[in-house]
Formats: sequence, C-alpha cells, structure tokens
Amino acid sequence: YCAAPAAGRVVVPLNFRWADPELAYAIRDADAKVLFADRDPGPLADLVDTVVRLDTDDYESLLAGAGETEFDPEVRPEDLAGLFYTGGTTGASKGVMLSHANLIANAYNSQMFWPVGPGDVYQVIAPLFHAAGSTSVLQCIYRGVAQVLVPAFDPPAILDQIEREGITASLGVPSMLAAQVEAQTANPRD
Repeated sequence: YCAAPAAGRVVVPLNFRWADPELAYAIRDADAKVLFADRDPGPLADLVDTVVRLDTDDYESLLAGAGETEFDPEVRPEDLAGLFYTGGTTGASKGVMLSHANLIANAYNSQMFWPVGPGDVYQVIAPLFHAAGSTSVLQCIYRGVAQVLVPAFDPPAILDQIEREGITASLGVPSMLAAQVEAQTANPRD
C-alpha cells in the first residue's frame, strides 16, 4: 500500500473471495504485472510476469535481497496509486481509479472524523481489497498506530483478539457489528 505507489506503481487489491474468472478479469483489465499471492495462484500465474508467493520463502527472499531505494521523484499527487475493483453487481467489475491525493485525502478525512493516535491498537476487519480497509491501513500508518489484522471474519475470534491485544479501534459494517454483539452476549469478554 505504500512501497508500490511510492515507486510509481499502482496497487490492485483483489477480492480473494472471487472465483478465478473474476480474478482473471481484474488482472487482465488492470494489465497487472506482478501478483502477490498467499497460495498457489494456479492458472492466474500465466496472466502476470511475476508471482511472489507469501506462503513460501519467495517474499522473504525478495525483501532480503532488496536494497534501499528512494521514492520516485516523478510521482505526483494526481497520479494513479490504486485501482480498486467493485463487486460487479450490475455486470463486470469496474476498476475505481484512486490517485495518491485521493488515498491521502481518505486517510486524512478518516482521521478528522475518527482520530486515532500512537496509543491506539487498530483491528483491521474491513477487507484490504476494499477502500474501507485500505483507508484504515493508511490512516494508521500516517498516525503511527499499531495494526492487528483479522484473517477471516469470525466474531468470537475477533472478540478474543480485542481482549487479548487491547484493541481500541476498528471499522466494520453493521452486520459485522451485530454478529459481534451476539457473540459477546453469548460469551462476555472484557
């Protein structure tokens, strides 16, 4: 979310819940070159130049072999930084183009209406392929806030994590909050 746009590249977060044809559509439509995957991408690997597997040593090897680099001095606020695909409820998904300025404005506006700071611990429930998740991540980086990722929506596990990690902030949709209230009512936690 930071390194690729700072290098003048564009992030294209993909919805991991999509079927392969939907993922293939977005990869082709975005003309993606590199795919970061936490599992074998199967035939999707053929659609990009490079696959970096997060569930193997690929990613750590890549990091270990990387040298220091500078931000791309040619990157401007109005340049494309992220391409976020919609759910495609009225047809094919559409890539929503967000500039560097758009992403920073989203994070800044979130900070204005819901300030967080270095003493907070933010539980990232919103999916990172969605603007809500990415805005939370960028807001937290901007403010130096620790983040705890939720790998899958599981209300009891989320509540246990809140108690264990001392979570002070999060963002979820009403149905998620309702499920968490139900789980809390069935088994109260601090």
